[in-house]
Amino acid sequence: MDKTGTLTANRPAVIDVATINGATREQVLDLAAALEARSEHPLAAAILAAVDDVTPASDVEAVTGAGLTGRREGTLRLGRPGWLDPGPLAGDVARMQQAGATAVLVEDDGQVIGAIAVRDELRPEAAEVVAQLRRDGYHVAMLTGDNQATAAALARDVGIDAVHAELRPKPRRD
Repeated sequence: MDKTGTLTANRPAVIDVATINGATREQVLDLAAALEARSEHPLAAAILAAVDDVTPASDVEAVTGAGLTGRREGTLRLGRPGWLDPGPLAGDVARMQQAGATAVLVEDDGQVIGAIAVRDELRPEAAEVVAQLRRDGYHVAMLTGDNQATAAALARDVGIDAVHAELRPKPRRD
């Protein structure tokens, strides 16, 4: 099963923001929203909904399976841990992921300033549907681009043992 929209409600929301290097929650969300302003990524809507006003970044480019880069008074990056180094925020990122959230990092001019936790709540019927599929003899697995910790937390909540996480889109061959 695909996680987004199948097991979850497909209505992600920002549930936590961790900051560092003097940044505020508002600054972290503002810079993330600047990069996400024109994005169609599922997490973009959650980040955009968490701010009142958005001044889009310029020169925004998507890095497949990693995040976004752009400019607004400096170079900005928004992306998954592993592409960006969480540094001192590693503990916050781990806590976010273990709570079933997707953590994204915000970097301003080469310095990580925050981590944003976005969680898409499970559909109310997800656990019962998984249980019924298992009773009917099906082997149920979760496929997701989320990191292993986030995927494992959500899978545990619905009774799925097999998790294939951190899946990335493959470039098409012509």
